Amino acid sequence: MTVDYARAAELYRQACDAKEWSGCVNLGLAHERGRGVARNPAFAARLYQQSCEGGDVWGCNNLGALRARGAGGGPRDTASASELISRACTAGLPEACANQFLIRFREGGVVGADLTSPACPSTR
Repeated sequence: MTVDYARAAELYRQACDAKEWSGCVNLGLAHERGRGVARNPAFAARLYQQSCEGGDVWGCNNLGALRARGAGGGPRDTASASELISRACTAGLPEACANQFLIRFREGGVVGADLTSPACPSTR
C-alpha cells in the first residue's frame, strides 16, 4: 500500500480550516516532518498553537515538544514547553506526562518521588 502524503496533508488542511483541531495537529506533523508538504517547523508550531488553543491536548504536547527542542522558529524555551506539556498531561495524555518527565530529567529536576506522582496516569 502506498501512502499519499500530499493528499493526506490536503485533507488535514481542510479539516483544520473547519476547526477540527486534530486536523491541525496532523497537518502540523506533516509540516514538521516534511511529509506531503514542504518541511516548515515554524508553520507546524502555529498549527499546534491553534489546536492547543482550541482544546486539543496533542497540539499542546507537540508545541511543547518543539519549544523544548528549540524548533519551530523560536529559541529553546523549557519553561513554556513544560507549561504546555503539563496542560496535556493533566488532561490525561500519557505521552505528555512522559515528555514532562523527560524535560525535568534533562533539566536535572527529577527525584524518585516524581515516579509515583498522582500527575502521572500510570500511577493513578
